[in-house]
Amino acid sequence: MVEYHADACEIFQQEMSTTGFGGKLSVRFTMQQTQKPLLIFGHDECIFKQFTFSLKGWTGPNGETIPMPKDNGLGLMISAFQSQEFGFGLELLDEQLRQINETQVGQNYKDEEAALAKKRQMEKQPLTKNPFIKEFKYGAASEGYWTYQHMVLQLEDCINVLKVLYPQYDYLFLFDHSRRHDKQREDGLNVENMSKSFGGQQAKMRPTTIKQENVYLGANPQILNPGDTQFMVFQTGHKGPFWMTEQHQEAQWKAQVEEG
Repeated sequence: MVEYHADACEIFQQEMSTTGFGGKLSVRFTMQQTQKPLLIFGHDECIFKQFTFSLKGWTGPNGETIPMPKDNGLGLMISAFQSQEFGFGLELLDEQLRQINETQVGQNYKDEEAALAKKRQMEKQPLTKNPFIKEFKYGAASEGYWTYQHMVLQLEDCINVLKVLYPQYDYLFLFDHSRRHDKQREDGLNVENMSKSFGGQQAKMRPTTIKQENVYLGANPQILNPGDTQFMVFQTGHKGPFWMTEQHQEAQWKAQVEEG
């Protein structure tokens, strides 16, 4: 007897593969005309450093050691997508890039603020390489640090590619819970942005209304009550901060008014 695997039979692959990725869709799925097959992509980032050494090393017989760099050197971050159908990234031919670029002429990015911040223009420019694998030289002296704005622009470029080349599919993108993938409202409530003293440049933070005592107010002595509005930045006429005596608050407020 001779063992012969079905995957080695070209005729079998030609007859069975109707999706382009091997195999056929189930009969029950093809009966649902309103749904499209789903392509699932996972995403992650990885940092590579020029000099990465452990804290331990070999020493010579006389105690001599290898000279160690003072820092980690240049850093390169890879932001990439991976899927079962395409593997790592998604390889694009020159003709496919031309076809994709033709469809997005004159179009703006959905997140115009991110495009202005990172590309200095809202309009999409022709892609010159595969957006599914992004190389980013991180660091204050290089391209800065990877943020939500970088991520959302890369994601939209990838979606444009899929819409042009594989319009017969729906897409699902999976991201890990990274602080680099989220974005707060411009006036979001963030304790790190709160001013500690009266005057000076105030952050843009929206006020909040105390709707109920539970959750909104703690067990400490209450200054606010349900129905009150709490402001996260000092308003005109407000005096603070709270830890100062009333006389110091008054003096500071008067000084700010005179300067203004």
